[in-house]
Amino acid sequence: MAFSMHAPPSVAGCGMVAIWFRLTYKANQSSQSNLIRRKMSDSILRKYEEDLHVYQSFSAAVSALIDQLLRLEGIQIHSINHRCKTLVSLKGKVGKKQHYQQLDEITDLAGVRLITHYEDDVDRVAKIIEAEFTVDSENSIDKRAAMDPDKFGYLSLHYVVSLNGERSALRENHSYAGLKAEIQIRSILQHSWAEIEHDTGYKSEVEVPRHIRRRFSRLAGLLEIADREFIDIRKELAAYSKEVAEKIERSVSSSPDNHSDPLPLDKITILNFLSHDPLIAEFDSALAARLGANLADTIILGSRDISRLTKLGIKDLSELHIALHQCQDLIMKRIEQLYAEWGGKVDFNIQHGTSMHLLMHALIAKQIPKELREDFLLESGYGSKPSFLADLEALVHS
Repeated sequence: MAFSMHAPPSVAGCGMVAIWFRLTYKANQSSQSNLIRRKMSDSILRKYEEDLHVYQSFSAAVSALIDQLLRLEGIQIHSINHRCKTLVSLKGKVGKKQHYQQLDEITDLAGVRLITHYEDDVDRVAKIIEAEFTVDSENSIDKRAAMDPDKFGYLSLHYVVSLNGERSALRENHSYAGLKAEIQIRSILQHSWAEIEHDTGYKSEVEVPRHIRRRFSRLAGLLEIADREFIDIRKELAAYSKEVAEKIERSVSSSPDNHSDPLPLDKITILNFLSHDPLIAEFDSALAARLGANLADTIILGSRDISRLTKLGIKDLSELHIALHQCQDLIMKRIEQLYAEWGGKVDFNIQHGTSMHLLMHALIAKQIPKELREDFLLESGYGSKPSFLADLEALVHS
């Protein structure tokens, strides 16, 4: 029997060898895993680079479709933008979250962001998205509901969607089969918070220094309150506009001096007056017919018109109504002046409510002395064109 010339290894020595083998095995496994992940990452990046033009077209198509759907529903929003993830951003995402094995597992390569004017419009837009797209519920999140009430952060609604079966079947959408887009919906104030939060570099509460955290919380609360206040203001304005319209409709058949409940001059009252007063409509039609122009449906109301009326002694709709009846002859003379200057010479539209401006011209000629008219016109933003001054003088002295 042969014997080894070396002493048998000690128990401690055997243990060290075993540990060494285990560490070497794990290192080899880790190295192989890293190699596999790098290959997967490289494969994902190459595939995305090849298909980037398709994702760009897809994000633009989704954005255009949403914009059209919102218009059909009469929903006005602040903005809608689309984008595709850059290769640099995708590389960082794949490197950070190493569980991705293929490109179609990543759901935010194409993106659309909608900014609404009001917080409640977020839900109105959401209903359209849910009705018109196939929603990936597993990857969609309502951060408004997910956030604890005692925490702060930006609020947003995120959908991951694809085209529904009906739209996917369209020939022009065949290249978008299986593609997903992330849709972000938030209000202007929610968007402001997100942008400022991104600019400061603090994306979660725990990252914010403790002594500043309370101020962040107060600010987040104020923005939420502001969002709700804007909604309430919008509702009050709508209710006020409806009330004004009803009062004006009841009063149009009254005599000019029988307005027991005069309404103050503001944008809502004047626009409703111009929409409902029969004498305004009569003068507008007369002006359009005399000039051979078209009468447009849009209403003209300049930013200075209320202050001009106030300077001319008109403080409410009752006084505007009375002045309109008292100046009928001067308004008709002004129409003839405009015919002499423009009749048959140009093709244009007359906006509804233009006759209120003719009323103001008549009041300037009637109330403002000749020597003060130029200064009044300059102060009121009319300018001091000599021909206009001559026309005003001719209104009262011809």
